[in-house]
Amino acid sequence: MSLRTGPISMPGRRIIREAFDGLQQTVSPVEAKDFQNTTLEDVQKAALAIENQLAARKTLRNMRRLMPLFQGLEHYSQSIEVLCNGTPYLPWIWAPIKLILTVASDFVEAFERIVTAYSQIAESLPRMDMLNEAFRKNIQFQETLAVFYSDILNFHRHAYLFVRRSSWKIFFLTSWGRFQRRFDTILADMKAHEELIDKTANAVNILEASKMRESLRDQRNENLNDVAKQEDEVSARQYQAIVGWLQIDDTDQQIIFDSIASEAEKNEGTCNWILKQPILVSWMRTQSETPFVWLQGHPGAGKSVLATQIDAFLRSSHQSLVVRHFCTYSYGSSIQFDQILRSLLIQLIRPNSDLISYVYEEFVLAKQAASIKSLSQLIRTICEAISPIPSKKKYVHIILDGLDECDIEKQGRITNLLETLVSLGSPANSGVVKILISSRPTSFLLKRFRKRSTVSLADEKGRIGEAIENYAYQKLSLLDNRFSDLGIRDADIKDLSHRVSLKSDGSYERILSQMIARLDTRSLGRIKSLLGWVAFARRPLTQVECRSAMAFGQGVIETPMMPPQYIFEMCMPLIQENKDGTFSFIHVSVKDHLKSPESTIGLIEADARCEHGVASITCLLAGFRVFDTAYDSNDRNLRILRGIHGFHIYATEYWLEDLLCSNAAFGGSEIAALLCSTARILADRLNAASHLAGTSTEQELRTLDDRLGNFADQGAVYDMLRYALMERSAKTNSDQAKHESFSASHTRPEPQSLKDLLACYQASIRYLLSISSFPGMTLGELEKFKREFRTAAFTCRVRNCPCATKGFSDEKKLSEHEQRHVQRISCTV
Repeated sequence: MSLRTGPISMPGRRIIREAFDGLQQTVSPVEAKDFQNTTLEDVQKAALAIENQLAARKTLRNMRRLMPLFQGLEHYSQSIEVLCNGTPYLPWIWAPIKLILTVASDFVEAFERIVTAYSQIAESLPRMDMLNEAFRKNIQFQETLAVFYSDILNFHRHAYLFVRRSSWKIFFLTSWGRFQRRFDTILADMKAHEELIDKTANAVNILEASKMRESLRDQRNENLNDVAKQEDEVSARQYQAIVGWLQIDDTDQQIIFDSIASEAEKNEGTCNWILKQPILVSWMRTQSETPFVWLQGHPGAGKSVLATQIDAFLRSSHQSLVVRHFCTYSYGSSIQFDQILRSLLIQLIRPNSDLISYVYEEFVLAKQAASIKSLSQLIRTICEAISPIPSKKKYVHIILDGLDECDIEKQGRITNLLETLVSLGSPANSGVVKILISSRPTSFLLKRFRKRSTVSLADEKGRIGEAIENYAYQKLSLLDNRFSDLGIRDADIKDLSHRVSLKSDGSYERILSQMIARLDTRSLGRIKSLLGWVAFARRPLTQVECRSAMAFGQGVIETPMMPPQYIFEMCMPLIQENKDGTFSFIHVSVKDHLKSPESTIGLIEADARCEHGVASITCLLAGFRVFDTAYDSNDRNLRILRGIHGFHIYATEYWLEDLLCSNAAFGGSEIAALLCSTARILADRLNAASHLAGTSTEQELRTLDDRLGNFADQGAVYDMLRYALMERSAKTNSDQAKHESFSASHTRPEPQSLKDLLACYQASIRYLLSISSFPGMTLGELEKFKREFRTAAFTCRVRNCPCATKGFSDEKKLSEHEQRHVQRISCTV
């Protein structure tokens, strides 16, 4: 390098150093070393060699277009030589071109765009050969020239990111489209500084040139900020469109996580030991070691709580991308394979605008179906290209809790996918995926994970015992005042806590026996019914929904009242109320015990499914009865206010699935026979208004639902199911959410269909939410109704959306949500 000396612009040197550091941190150390030894002549020779290679492949491209760039860089390098003396900066204005063109030549479309871009840069370079000798030592001139260095290296950096990313050929076009705005800003900036150089060369008034330089500096920063803001806005719109395409709502996952994590938060220090467990310490590191860990333990060992603490620790370290999914029977969507895929995918792309843009353009705009096959492949592709900087490894920690709560077939598919993601971690890929699965040690998983790194909580009894003792001590200490009155000291509390830790074996049968002792037949039936709803409902139910469901569970349309609230209090040793007001078991093992032969209650899932079908259909029949125009409106509103029809929205959403999943078609039990007779009454009502015609072919039946064949000899019930399935199949996202305004009137025509019936029910709720008093209801009862039913008036009209049964507090929020389902997406370019 030349050792020419002279005055140096320190602001200019700083601009060059920052640009150099940005590119150096992006490329690999080996490439950085190679750049340092690359001459401009080497780059020119490489360009001609690439031209010959392309010609041999019959994809010839005119590389002579780059000659003005090479000539311009040669003169430019002489101009900034004084700024680069004693530094490694100079070769970096041309060296990356050789690497970028060589890699891009394998993908002609990308190669053409990059060559065109470099040609445009050449057009923006000023005539350095004419100005070099006169202004090389001019400090103000040097600062202006330094900006060109920054712009050129900025482009090199983005071009490098495009061609060095894993699976870059897949992502190039969408990523380049996003970069185009930023590239246009770079060209505009270079053009403006070219004018400044001319002005500096011709200026008599140096102050005028200085002011222009400051103005351009401010304008440059403002333009870059504007571009960044536009990119963020576009990315946000694209992300919302993807959420709509996936039809995903992470509310359930957040509720599940929060309810589990709150236990650890309320009892600080009980879970800290897991963060020091050697195998998990190795897994949590951002290193390739220990990529797959199975955390297993028997029911009640605290696996889920420990998983939340591992998640929180990883997120607080900010060293990796943390993705989580918690499976629980309480939320049916959480154990569906396609929903797990959607959950993982949306978390993987959320922090990366390039990945968001790719999914948006290649899947949303292309109107591809979000099938299990396409989602699985997309997750693999995303994980391969997860790192925004190709030279740096990006670690992804995926935590999947409760795998055993999925059925065996889904467990296998989920495990296959996760093991595939782990195998992607190779030197060629910048993404490294590490998996933590938390579950019970079922026979299937024991066999599947026998060669995987395993943390068994059965081997950690000492630490778990300490945690339980700590937990018990904290709980018992809350009663310190009462204990002191009884002469119980702190030492006694500690001793009691220790004994609790030794006897914490979850004796559910003893608790159950105490619950049902001295109960009459009706109360015992209610207890069993409630536990059945908690165990097998398609989503967790609130208290008012449970009471309504139990009221209709006997098939009585004109039921005058609901079971008493104290039923829930009696079951509280085994069930708990969640933060969202729904109920679940205190642990998944409760459900297992209630289904076991040893249980006094002895829940039979088939019978419970039939009871749920009876309740759903009876609730709908009761709706047709009370919304008949001949029914007294005050009596109808009073029934709604008392919550008797609180199960209606759930029944509308799930009656079809309840009936199809039941064994009603095969008979064999009293409850199955009741479901058949109840279904026939609903069929007679709906079939009269549906104008059924024609018969179904075997092919059509398979397309609708295989289970429909079980009802082939059920006459009217079969016709009703067939029509309901055809109607469900025909609905598309676009016609399910047309954003019709909700009527302000609570009086509607007599309903003929279930859709009409739901509209009548919700119109009545909206009316009752607006009133301040009602005969037969106290002010407190009215306020309670408004709290419990506010979201029931505005539910999503897109089938299978979680918000189709949970709803929103007002029409505006519902409309904003439904917009996500309707993909009328404007161009974001």
